[in-house]
Amino acid sequence: MASSACISSQALSVSRSTHCPQQTHSHQPHFSLTSALVPCHLRGAAFASTFLPTASALQSSPNGRIRESRCPRVQRRFAIRAQSHGDEVSPNQPPTTTGTALLDRPVESVTTTSTGSDLQEKDKVGKAFNVGGKPPEKGGGIAGLVGSVSERAVSNLIGLLYKPVEETNPILEGNFAPVNEIGKRARVDVIEGAIPADFPAGAYVRVGPNPYFPQRTLKSPLGRTAHHWFEGDGMLHATSFEKNDSEEQAVFYKNKYLDTPGLRLEKERGRPLFLGTVDCDQGTLIANALLNQARFGAGNKNTANTSVVLHSGKVYAAWEGGSPTIFSLPDLETQGFPEWFEGWKRPVTAHPKVDPVTNEMMFFGFDVPKPHAVYGVLSPEGEIVHKVDLNFERATFMHDMAITEKYTLFLDLPLTLSTERLKEGKPLIDFETDSFARVGVIPRFGNQDSLKWFDVQAGFAFHVLNAFEDGDEVVLHGQRSRSVGLTPPRGMTPQDYFRRGIRPTPAESAEDPLLDGGLVNNLYEWRLDMQTGETNERMLSDWKVSGDFPRVNENHLGRRTKYGYVAVHDIEACIEAALPLYGGIGKFHIPANAKESELPVRMDLHTFGPGRFGGEPVFVPRPGGKDEDDGWLVTYVYDENTNESEMYIIDAKEVDKEAPTARIKIPQRIPYGFHGQWIPA
Repeated sequence: MASSACISSQALSVSRSTHCPQQTHSHQPHFSLTSALVPCHLRGAAFASTFLPTASALQSSPNGRIRESRCPRVQRRFAIRAQSHGDEVSPNQPPTTTGTALLDRPVESVTTTSTGSDLQEKDKVGKAFNVGGKPPEKGGGIAGLVGSVSERAVSNLIGLLYKPVEETNPILEGNFAPVNEIGKRARVDVIEGAIPADFPAGAYVRVGPNPYFPQRTLKSPLGRTAHHWFEGDGMLHATSFEKNDSEEQAVFYKNKYLDTPGLRLEKERGRPLFLGTVDCDQGTLIANALLNQARFGAGNKNTANTSVVLHSGKVYAAWEGGSPTIFSLPDLETQGFPEWFEGWKRPVTAHPKVDPVTNEMMFFGFDVPKPHAVYGVLSPEGEIVHKVDLNFERATFMHDMAITEKYTLFLDLPLTLSTERLKEGKPLIDFETDSFARVGVIPRFGNQDSLKWFDVQAGFAFHVLNAFEDGDEVVLHGQRSRSVGLTPPRGMTPQDYFRRGIRPTPAESAEDPLLDGGLVNNLYEWRLDMQTGETNERMLSDWKVSGDFPRVNENHLGRRTKYGYVAVHDIEACIEAALPLYGGIGKFHIPANAKESELPVRMDLHTFGPGRFGGEPVFVPRPGGKDEDDGWLVTYVYDENTNESEMYIIDAKEVDKEAPTARIKIPQRIPYGFHGQWIPA
């Protein structure tokens, strides 16, 4: 069924199969100010400006409907809002307030004043919110002035200055729109194929943003503030596989919010409290951060919405601005913050790496005030056993990291954060095309002096695939782009910028290599010679194929891997909708030290079918399997034609097989989200 493939007719070098079901059944950084000024939802601030349209990017007509709706896919996506009413409301509906309801949820602007109990809550929750572990500054300046007045007065000030406006927000529409909790977990059925008899017991858990109180767009004398996807409260989606004594398989689905301190406080008040710090004008960014800091002790709230991590017998939902949140299975109950965070009290990456042999967990946190980056190691028992300042020269946006058996790797790429730049009226975060780019390699328990830097070509990588040692070389594989989306050039809309950037274009033939094809993510290799200090780097994949969310069989993490798995952009759909849509899963075959004649590396492709989009492929090892690819890939897939979601199980040895091993019907739509994990029983 190749003719119906959505990935792109340009992707000529891949082995492709498209699965299109014969019948219908009823898919990316946060804050820490010196201490309130730096959104650590910066995965959002950087990634979002081009990979997702902000509310401000879509001009509204007088009747409140967006003008840019000529695209059939966009029309279908926005029509889903009307379809969502009535069939996704559960008994846990938030209390009705005086705001305007969006998507069956009460939405209220912050014009409602707070009660005196808000001030009493401040000390209780401030410590949990304050990612740097430091109390809000009260001594002087704006923060000191604001901090000297009562919390009620601050709330009244917000009510006077911030007014709601009628504006359609694409991040509250289509499959970005939030859903409710279903309550008790539901038994689910296979609608195509069969669950393999040796598929293990365990749970596939994915987290993503799902705002409990979707914030309306606000305007103030300093500018506008709109809700952004990355600021949504974290919701877990878990599909559990259980076996009885007779080895009979039963499958259950459940979703649940992470019960973070910020969400608890907002539930108590019955309305959104935190002002947004991602999709807002520069003046409001500063004001919003300071007002949040004055009221709650931090520039924004811990959303716990980015990734799922398993370590030392505990399962975490992580974000990048502070502590991860522990939750239990199968009930998805929130259990609080880990004890080890008391000895850290800094931002924590959403992409720590757990060594599959030693069970040590390597992680880092980046921040704008010095130290800009700190590296830590947790013991198998979950205790901090190593901590070192990496002595970064600048505040670098670093979303991911890598490990080998001996080393830990960091990417100091030229996407930087600067409050000084912000004070000059320039962007807080910017891609400095004329600045340096480098990769750092440090022994797992090394100190500052043992950190070795390797200069690399400027570019950006949100996510790495894996790293390993090969003789004197340390080899790093990741998904790299020539540029990274921030703000479009003057006179160009974010939609046109994204469409131009995601269209595959070789650098040598591009009018502007950072603009034309600059957002295409290709599999890339850096070979770092630990003896000579030399770097060799090259693209491994076909330049016409773009993808993200790379994963490997994590039993081989930090060791040489033959295979890598990635969510593949449906280029035609991305261009049509001006959104990052993943139409399939790719399997890279990566030869050891591939010769030029072996490039681009082979990629097997499984596509979901027209109008069907998924996300990150998570590897589930086959019990007793010996081969690296002996197992399955799992992901959630959304069908925009039916407004329904399914879980796919795909044989990792036969990714390009036309049909998945099994399709499991989920009783409720699962919004696009971020990262997931397989949790063995």
